[in-house]
This record gives sequence, C-alpha cells and structure tokens, in this order.
Amino acid sequence: MTALAGMTACAPRTGADLGDYGFKVKLTVSPAAKAKLAAAGKGIQILAVVSGEALHPIGWHGRIGLGNHLITVTPSDQMVVIPDIDPDPRKLVEIKGKPTVIINAWSTRAKDTPIPVTCSMFSGPVDEARSAPPAIHCKLTAEDQPAT
Repeated sequence: MTALAGMTACAPRTGADLGDYGFKVKLTVSPAAKAKLAAAGKGIQILAVVSGEALHPIGWHGRIGLGNHLITVTPSDQMVVIPDIDPDPRKLVEIKGKPTVIINAWSTRAKDTPIPVTCSMFSGPVDEARSAPPAIHCKLTAEDQPAT
C-alpha cells in the first residue's frame, strides 16, 4: 500500500503535549469502509477549523479564523491527535466568547477509483472537544441506501 506511505496514524498524547487548543478525535470506520478504502490504498482526511465570533464583524464576516489542521490517517478505528493551533494572540483579543471548532472528515480522493464515504461531523466549543474526544464515524455512502 504505497499510497498510504505518507499517512500517519497519530498516537494519543496527553496533557501539555496538546497545548491550549489541541485535542483528540475518536475516529471509527465501518468494516465495509475500512475494507474498501484499504484495498484501494485510500485513507481518511480529518479537517479541524478553529474560529471565534468577531467582536466587530465586518459585513457578513462574523468569524475570525484562528487556525486549522488537515490530517490524513489510515482507515481504522483510532484516536487522532489534532495538534495545538497556536493562534495569533492579536486574533484572540478580537473574538468574543470562547473559540469553537468544526471537524469534518472524508476519504482521500483519486480520479481512478472514487470511493463515496459519509462521515459525521462535530461543531462546538474547543473546550468541549478537549474535555471529551469528539466521535467521528465514517462509512460507505452505499451503507445508507436501501437495498433494491
């Protein structure tokens, strides 16, 4: 599986290693999706985007981006570490309330063998993600379709 050579399964870390904005995600993948993705040399990409509500919104821009991480992992059940984003302190003083995170996941893409995968998502305060790892589950889109 040379296509997976660049992927990293993130080992769980604890405490200060995660910084102020790092957290873990509990990724689960259905058996059918695991098998199909692994056979095609594909992985799962997880994107975590951290932002805050702007103190002084300009037009429809009501959020200030604080940072993001895109991580590619093997299609397996695992704890994935989302590292600290280390936001710019100048941006932190421009938000009201606490930062939030949106976590999305999808299969890695290739034109030759697209594999439609559906993954759950998480949206909530970073503090919530830090206190309990958000659960993200991925499965083949076809698993949602009724048999014909």
